[in-house]
Amino acid sequence: MTCPPHQSAKGRGRTLTPDLNLIEMLFSKLKHGLRAAAKSTQDALYDAIVDLLPTVKPAECQNFFDKAGYART
Repeated sequence: MTCPPHQSAKGRGRTLTPDLNLIEMLFSKLKHGLRAAAKSTQDALYDAIVDLLPTVKPAECQNFFDKAGYART
């Protein structure tokens, strides 16, 4: 995979915006699900995370990479 045009592997003064940060795209989905679950104990929160992770499908992860500008190889 090559770096997207808005990012440089060495930094070169450019930074990723949150909109194009892969982990932020995933965390956004997980945070939304956790808020909707509204769990108040640590064990219930862990259970909600276990339930949420399988909802992230491989095609959705590929969409995160595409949106961030990574070229498919």
